[in-house]
Amino acid sequence: MSRKRLEALTPSFRWRRYLAIGGLSGISDVNVTEPEFFKQLETQLKSRPLADWKTYLRWHVAHARAPYLFIQIRSTQFRVLQQVSARRDPAPASLEALRPFHRSRSGRSAGKVFVEKTFGPDVKRRASP
Repeated sequence: MSRKRLEALTPSFRWRRYLAIGGLSGISDVNVTEPEFFKQLETQLKSRPLADWKTYLRWHVAHARAPYLFIQIRSTQFRVLQQVSARRDPAPASLEALRPFHRSRSGRSAGKVFVEKTFGPDVKRRASP
């Protein structure tokens, strides 16, 4: 399908910018095997706040990089998955999982900054039982 047709399918996604960042700004046609996916993507892009997308994408970046990080993160990732599956609301489990990073010597600085930037007082208030 033409890039213009793809842009019309998902006008909320900045295809021109996305392709330019990837060095593909000269592409005029794309292989879209599942146009229904992009229709649903457009629906989701319109219905979810930007903050939700940022949280979702941060999680996937961290999850994708987990195999390359130290063992503490991987074991915490496993505990989070166990806790999330055992609870209805995953927010408290997610916050609890960040505590070891906040307290550990190796992850103290990075963990503290991550928690401060990602989980403000409103998130903590909503997640606390």
